[in-house]
Amino acid sequence: MRIVLAGALGEVGRSLREALIARGHDVFPVSSRAPIADAPDVLGLAQVGALVAAGPVDALVHAGGPGDHRTGRNEVHRWTLELLATCSDIPAVLVSTTRVLEGYSQTPLEGSPGNPSTAYGQANADHEQLWLSNANTRVLRMVNYFCPPADSTSPQASLLPWSLLLEGWQTGKINVRSGGSTVREFIDSGDAARAVEILIDEAPVDRVVVAAPGLVATLEQLVRASIRACEAAGRKDVTATFGEESSGTPWQMSPGWLTQHGWSHELTLDRMTEEMSRWLVEWASTIPNSGRDRG
Repeated sequence: MRIVLAGALGEVGRSLREALIARGHDVFPVSSRAPIADAPDVLGLAQVGALVAAGPVDALVHAGGPGDHRTGRNEVHRWTLELLATCSDIPAVLVSTTRVLEGYSQTPLEGSPGNPSTAYGQANADHEQLWLSNANTRVLRMVNYFCPPADSTSPQASLLPWSLLLEGWQTGKINVRSGGSTVREFIDSGDAARAVEILIDEAPVDRVVVAAPGLVATLEQLVRASIRACEAAGRKDVTATFGEESSGTPWQMSPGWLTQHGWSHELTLDRMTEEMSRWLVEWASTIPNSGRDRG
């Protein structure tokens, strides 16, 4: 397929682009910041319009969530509306997050209206509603997204499990406030790419789906993976402590529309550990020692 991928410079967009290319698709990266001198292949809106007019484009995928956007919400919404207008006749998939559902006390349906309890969740819920105002659109809500940060200063490095990994490497001790049995759920770029393919081929009735269930890992498992990665990079003195706080939603999403259409996650804890080890070996020399606790 020929896919226009907006938000291509962010961590999700970067890794999703690589996964879609690996699956044999032609991917045209797009950014609201184009033109960019050191990234001449990244298209702006005018170039997207020319591309769509010139030949068959199979789908638009928007991986630029407003929660990570550096400009104001009005600019984000204007960019999204212009993008949708340019690609109004092709399937359009928005990559969103289950954080839009974080305010529910019991397990919501995958297509439930947004009920956020944080500014990040609200920004993404608003973005979903804007996206769904066009008939050709679908929304892919993702659980925690696992991908190696572009470098040691990337915002992705502040998210699990990378924050645990960096704390262990920098301080020699990982302090986790929550209990070790607390669970988190993950998918990776390959899982997301396969979900996108299914959504391009067929639209669900309510147009909103969740890529779930993903890989469920306890915080203790993520900490042990971080310790093994530190050992692989040469630091063998990392220890860990756990607290008793509870965090996160009290529920996990049930299998839904994507599962019924053959999707399942392929991410494993072993693969996560391998990726963490490989990344730390590559970037360890750029990470300063620190006494800060990041757990």
